[in-house]
This record gives sequence, C-alpha cells and structure tokens, in this order.
Amino acid sequence: MTPKPSSFRVSHRATLLAAASLMLAACGGEEDASSAAAAAGANRSAAETRPAAAKPAGDPNALPAPKCPAKTDDGLPGPDILGLKLGMSKDMALNIVRCHLGADAFVDPQRNWIQGLNAHQLELAPQAFMVQQGETSACNFRTFNDMQKCGPGNRVWGHVSEKFTLATPGVPGRETLVGVWRTQNFKPDEMPAVESLVAALTKKYGAPQFRDKRENRRGDLSRLRWITDVSGQPVIDPNPLFRRCGFNIDGRMNALSWSEGCGLNLAVEIMHSPDNPALAKELSVGMLHQDNLFQYGSDLQAELNEIEEGRRAEELERAKKSGSDIAL
Repeated sequence: MTPKPSSFRVSHRATLLAAASLMLAACGGEEDASSAAAAAGANRSAAETRPAAAKPAGDPNALPAPKCPAKTDDGLPGPDILGLKLGMSKDMALNIVRCHLGADAFVDPQRNWIQGLNAHQLELAPQAFMVQQGETSACNFRTFNDMQKCGPGNRVWGHVSEKFTLATPGVPGRETLVGVWRTQNFKPDEMPAVESLVAALTKKYGAPQFRDKRENRRGDLSRLRWITDVSGQPVIDPNPLFRRCGFNIDGRMNALSWSEGCGLNLAVEIMHSPDNPALAKELSVGMLHQDNLFQYGSDLQAELNEIEEGRRAEELERAKKSGSDIAL
C-alpha cells in the first residue's frame, strides 16, 4: 500500500508559534541531568540558572496552581522531553511544564491545531497551548512603536528564556499530547558549547540519523534528526523513508506535516552565536510520531462524526415526540 500523506495539517496560527526547546538539565533522570549540566557549562539546577524575571503581580493566567512536584507517565513508551511523553493527557503535560517554568509563566491556549478538523456543533476545549517564561515589563501604549512591542499576555518580553508548544487535540476531557516543541534562548554569558549540547543530546537519545550545519544570517544553524519507521527502527539514507519522513518536522515548528507510514521524529536546531560559532545562543527540539498522529487525527474525526450523528438522532427523536402543530 502506498503511504498516504496526512489529510490534516497544523493550523496556521499554531504554525506561527515558535517551537519549544530543550533544556537538558531538567530531562530524564540523574544521569541525563548531569550530562545537561555539563552541556550548559554549569552544575546548577535549571531553577538556579534561570534569570530572575520582572513579571506582573499575581497569576497572569487565572488558572489553578500547578501540582508540584509534577508527575509523569512512566508507562508510556518512547523518549521524553522534560518528562513529556507522547500519549499523555493534556492536564499532565501542562502541569509538567508549569511546574518547570513556574506558576506565573504565561499560558496561551490555542483553539485550533489540526486544520480541517470538523467538530460540527461540538464546542472543543483548547487544542494546543503555548507556555513561555522570561523577563517582561508592562506594555506602554503611548506611541505606535510602544504598542508594537506589546506581546503575549499584554507584556513586553525583553527576553524569552524558554518556550513550549504542546499539541493536545481531542474531544473534551480526552485531549492527548501528540506533539511537543521546546526552545531555550541563552544570554551571552550563559551560552553553552555547541559540541557539549550535541554530546548530551546523543547520550539521551542515541546517535542521530542526520546532522548538518547551514550558514544563516543570524549565525550558523546546526540541525540534528532522529528518524524511525513505524516499528521503531532507525532510518538512514538511502532508505526512501529517510527523505519522505525525516524532514516533516523541525525543532522550531516552522515546518510541520505528517504522513502515514512514518514513525517517531525528533528534530533539533542549534543556533550558533555569530560572535563565537562554537557557542550556542538558541536550542530548539520538537517531537512527533507521524503515523500515530495520522491515525489519531482520523480516529478523532470519526469520533466527532459519531457524536454529531448521535446529536442529530436525539434532536429528531425529540421533534417526533413533541408532535407538530404546524397548520397545513
């Protein structure tokens, strides 16, 4: 059977979201944490290394406080990013991120994620979340230039230290994590060595199936890809799946599609410092299982269709029982 491309695509708004990055010190167990600390050039915890941020008073999200320390689902297969695993519930995933970034991190719910999904008359809960932390100040609306600086949460973001995008589509109460993106931006005096990051990533996820480096006006860009088939076996060139499946996702969520027959993808982008190319000023990682998402999207649409058919049948039955007083 010829594999089919997905009939769904990520929504335009979600495409514009920056990808979520990897801060390795918080990922996995003690062994992974020590590797990440070496990669960052420090033995301090993620909470200690995160710069203090000026934030608005109170919770900017009007959300219940996260339940910390966060729990993860160790029963789920596959790799993780900060304990986030594909297939876990939306509530668990969002709680993990908020515990990591702090309850005052800005949370932006996204109403749509899978473009073309027909919910009929069912009101869906948010299908994705963008969560970010950093140094902010109050918006100033005195001039047009000041207005342009106003960003998410009606704050001026002087420095976004870390950002996540969680794709959690589903019917109400059963939203599921199907994709995660994470980005970390390093200040000049905090930039880790590029090769230390690559070593820590390789220790956590194994050897990548692809690596290259491209020149970029913002600095060189290193790309790493972990590519598997549906059975979980690594895919390398010249296997046809390497080209067809290996580059449908990137670490920043700038490119995103999925196809039946493609397995798990991990994508990493490392932006080098233009002043010292051996140092990294930005680290981004994305994770998605293409075949699982293809099937999940198809099953979700079928479930929404079934819910709509049930609603129409109930509506018709009520109409029959109430009779008709229409004069003919």
